[in-house]
Amino acid sequence: MSLKKITSQCEDSVTVVSVTVPDVESLKNLTSCDVFVDEHNLLFSCDYVTYRYYSTRKIDVKDMKELQVLLDTTKREFVLRIPLLPADCLPDDKIQNTDSPAKRIPSAVNILSMQRAAETCTFLMNGERGQFQRKFSYGFGCNFDDDTSLLEDTLRPISRITNPNGFSPIQRCYQREQDEKRDFCREQYKLNFVELQVPDGLENPAKFAFSCSDSKLDTKQQYSLKVILEKPLKLSPCREAYVDAGLVELILVICYDVRSTQNETTCESAWTRSILSSMLTYFETSPNLRTVIENFLRRSLIYPLYRNYDLSRMCIEDAIAALQMGSKWILKQLLVTYELFLTSDDNRSLYNKYFIEDYIRYVSSVEDNYLKTLSRNLKNLHLNISKKDTRLNLSDIETELLKELIEDIHLGNSDDSDDDDADSDGSDDESSSEDTESGSEENNA
Repeated sequence: MSLKKITSQCEDSVTVVSVTVPDVESLKNLTSCDVFVDEHNLLFSCDYVTYRYYSTRKIDVKDMKELQVLLDTTKREFVLRIPLLPADCLPDDKIQNTDSPAKRIPSAVNILSMQRAAETCTFLMNGERGQFQRKFSYGFGCNFDDDTSLLEDTLRPISRITNPNGFSPIQRCYQREQDEKRDFCREQYKLNFVELQVPDGLENPAKFAFSCSDSKLDTKQQYSLKVILEKPLKLSPCREAYVDAGLVELILVICYDVRSTQNETTCESAWTRSILSSMLTYFETSPNLRTVIENFLRRSLIYPLYRNYDLSRMCIEDAIAALQMGSKWILKQLLVTYELFLTSDDNRSLYNKYFIEDYIRYVSSVEDNYLKTLSRNLKNLHLNISKKDTRLNLSDIETELLKELIEDIHLGNSDDSDDDDADSDGSDDESSSEDTESGSEENNA
């Protein structure tokens, strides 16, 4: 989910927020909008783009009928009139909006605490009352907007979003966050935190020596590449950030699979390369590389066999190295992924249609220097990512685990001490018995 800055003006009991969207041609569905709010945040999506407004004054979330969304198609401008609670007014000099310094605005948005207001707010287009459409773009470069309702049964086994055309970017993000919160297993994380749980017969992925040397295409991959490149690449310049972030995500999940399988794909590889990707599993796109890294870290600690934070960081380092080496290895791995999805038994070939084929065309067209720039950007962000960015409370879990281990050690020492005392008592009893028997013999004598 992308969070773009927007301008605002605060009045007595309402904030007026102005959003100028990209050119109409780049947004296929200008009236496909969605709105989520909480006490201080408003998320507004128009087609594939999401904007955020933050207010220090509390938003009146109880009556969303007072929230107005006004669209002027000639100016490509939305005006949102957001009702505020009067009891929470602040002096004008303390009112801040998204033009204020970023450090004054909380960076994280807890989307699960927000409520959807799109169905209750008032929408006016060019002065006339209207309704939001539900026709959102999806796929590579957000190039697709075909109705996917007929594909629900096909998508259900492989995707948590079975009708991406009918789900806004905010709803896709909300669904992902909800699923991840439910699926995260604290005990599994604890097990892999103490020692990576490697089944018998498998190699330790943390000891794998990553290399991009295996980049030669076999005959089958060469043929697939030829067929895929027969169709031209379609990409709007204003969407390149979304495509680049998606490419980095694909490389991250590929690096996880390569490291965990020692570069020998298994029957689980298609599942691994899709479940770790929020772009594939939720049709969720973002222009923000940091968001991509955070999502990868979260999902790598929730779903696959090995759930270890340090191992996930190694995969990020592998991705940095892969981008630095240029397109050959990346292209080969995308073709491997294409074959894995094509031959899977659960309809993952749809991922090829909506994402992988176009990413193969994209990587075939970009210069290696461009990929090296992505590598540097990823490296810089990687240095500034920490466990708290996963929002899984890992430090608390680790502290809890250490306390449990210390208690076990104390209990173990206590049991040993009790055993020693018992042995000592037994020895004393035996000595007393021997002394008694010896005394009796002497008396008899």
